[in-house]
Amino acid sequence: PVPPSAPAPTAPTVVTPEPTMAFQRTAPTPKQTPPPPKPKPVKKVPPINTAPAPSQRSLERLGATILLDQKKAAKGKKKIKVTKKERAEYDTIEAEVEELEIAAAKAEVAVEKGGKGMTKQLELARASADARRAADAKMERYIVLDELISAADDG
Repeated sequence: PVPPSAPAPTAPTVVTPEPTMAFQRTAPTPKQTPPPPKPKPVKKVPPINTAPAPSQRSLERLGATILLDQKKAAKGKKKIKVTKKERAEYDTIEAEVEELEIAAAKAEVAVEKGGKGMTKQLELARASADARRAADAKMERYIVLDELISAADDG
């Protein structure tokens, strides 16, 4: 047999501290709590109705003036009235506006085609302007009547 030259390897030895010290509990460090918030200063509220109460006579006077103001306001408002003639005009005005628009368009086409001579051209331009003016005036009247009738029907 061969003599061993070195000792056989063995498991390393572990040195542990004292068994009582190994699992000793330590007290948790307390969390620091912030100081409580300071209370806000309280504002002093002025007392309500520091003046003496109004007398019965002054209340009656105040009520009477309010009634007079309401009556004056009611008198200022007039009921809107629409005559039969205006209603009849409103019923037919749309067709009239359409006819005038067609006449104005025809006059503008005639101006674009032109005519012989300067006087003919001026007459066509004048007729076109007159037709356009009449159509615009009728349209404005239509708008006025429409507002008048809708206000009278709503009121």
